[in-house]
Amino acid sequence: ITFGWNLQSTAQDELFAAIEGTALHTRIILDRMAEHGVDIRRVINAGGIPQKNNVLNQVYANVLGRPVLVPSKSVTSLGFAIFAFLAAVLDAAIVPAPAPGAPAPPRTTASDVVTHNRGADR
Repeated sequence: ITFGWNLQSTAQDELFAAIEGTALHTRIILDRMAEHGVDIRRVINAGGIPQKNNVLNQVYANVLGRPVLVPSKSVTSLGFAIFAFLAAVLDAAIVPAPAPGAPAPPRTTASDVVTHNRGADR
């Protein structure tokens, strides 16, 4: 539900309200992360829309109180490649679930696997 609309409200007003709403929701998420020790000093706004919409980036910067960086080129595929790499590395560390009542295997994190693989290469 939104309030304050009248017959003079335009599609631009509605879009701006949507941008503000998503920025405020993002701020809630970042605030919760900060409460749990994750210090976020800047936001990298990647993808097609942020590269074409300076208003969106300015609203986010104002609401979040942090610099919003926008890459000049698309970096979405780079992020996908990083996640694919981590998935491939972690796949080697995935073990079948233990039988009921059997002790659980030790937990493996991405940094454990990467550190272990680096040591194997040397």
